[in-house]
Parts: sequence; C-alpha cells; structure tokens
Amino acid sequence: MHRHRRKKRKITYKKVILFLILLFLLLYIMTKIYLRSPLIAYAKQKSYYYSSVLINEAISNQIVPNIDTSKIIMMETKSNGIVSSVVVDVYQINLLISKMTKQIQDELLNLQNDKQNELNRLKIPVGVILDNPVFNNLGPNINISLRIIGSVYTDIASSVKPYGINNSLIEVVIKTKVRFQVAIPFQKDEILVETSTPLLIKIIQGSVPHYYYIGGNGSFSNPPHDDNDGPDGSLLEQ
Repeated sequence: MHRHRRKKRKITYKKVILFLILLFLLLYIMTKIYLRSPLIAYAKQKSYYYSSVLINEAISNQIVPNIDTSKIIMMETKSNGIVSSVVVDVYQINLLISKMTKQIQDELLNLQNDKQNELNRLKIPVGVILDNPVFNNLGPNINISLRIIGSVYTDIASSVKPYGINNSLIEVVIKTKVRFQVAIPFQKDEILVETSTPLLIKIIQGSVPHYYYIGGNGSFSNPPHDDNDGPDGSLLEQ
C-alpha cells in the first residue's frame, strides 16, 4: 500500500514538470507571435498621423504668421505689370531656417511635455493583435509612448512652374523631418515624420519668369535642383 502511494506521487511530479514545460513553451510561442504582431505597425501608423498633424498645426499657427516672405522672395515686374523674375535670397533663408528650427523644436517639446496633449494620450486596442478589421476595436487599450529623438531638421523649398494658360505658380513650403521613438509594452521602434507646410502659394500672370537665388557667393540663374541636397539653400528648385 505504501509503495503504491510513492509511485502515484512520482507520477504527479512528472505531470507537474511536464505541465510547466508546456506552459513555458506556450508563453514563448505567444510572445514570439506578439513580437511579430501588427501592434507596433499600427502604433507607428497612428503615431505618424497624429504627430504630422500636430507639427503642421504648430508651424501654421506659431511659425508661419511671424515670417515676412518679402524678405526671402522678391518679384521684379515689367512695365506692363507681368512678373519678369523671381529672386530668392538664400542668405535670408538660412537665417530663417536657423531661427525656425529652434522654434519648431521648442514647440514640439512643449507638446510632448503637455500631459493633456493628444500625443501623450495615444492608445491602441489589444484586438489589433488579431490582424482583422472586425476585432480592431476589441479589448483593453494599450498606451503608446511617443518621444522625440535628436534634433528637428528644417528646410525651405521653393518652385516656379507653369500653371494653366499663360500663368505661373510660385510655391514656398517649410519642410521638416522629426524622428520619434514609438514604444508599447515589450516593443519599440522609430519613425521619421516628414511634413511640408505651405508658406507662400501665389499665381502670377505670364509664362515662367527667370528664377534667381542670391546667397553669400553671388547670384545664380535657374539653378539645378537635387533632392538629396541639404539645408544650404540648394533645395530651392527651378
């Protein structure tokens, strides 16, 4: 009778050990599935949308109203009133970029430190893990942590191009690049948020005028444009 009890107890221990091993494997597999789940992708997508909207709003409301475009864009007209040339002063643009970068950085940090701001209240439902639109809104919410990484990159890009019949369109936009870290429990990644905020859009009569930009090294007529150039004024395009 005593032997039978000892044998039964040994079998119980084996079952417990086997159960623990299976539980560990199950947790490991679930964790691997979670790490490959669309949760972080969904969090990045939502973070990109809200951060880009807030960046554009901050620039439009706090930066653009304080910029005097007449200092960076000058138009020369003929006697008949038709614009003959457009002059972009790169020196003034570089001064503006330097000042504007700090303003945008400070504004974003203020938004980041404001606990009531939408950037600090982003959430995603756990149902997203099932990767099915039907379940996207199910389950409790997971908080998304969004933090700025590094400095804000700012540039001003301009263009003059044909618009309709015998008209030209002048566009000047503020371009920004901000890198954020997106984090949810057990996962984190980075996103690069790029925005283009209009600074000046103007339609002028006549064909495309001569296009100059003037900097410290003299003036250049209709300079070539390279999308890979940096914030030294070379992003100004023909």
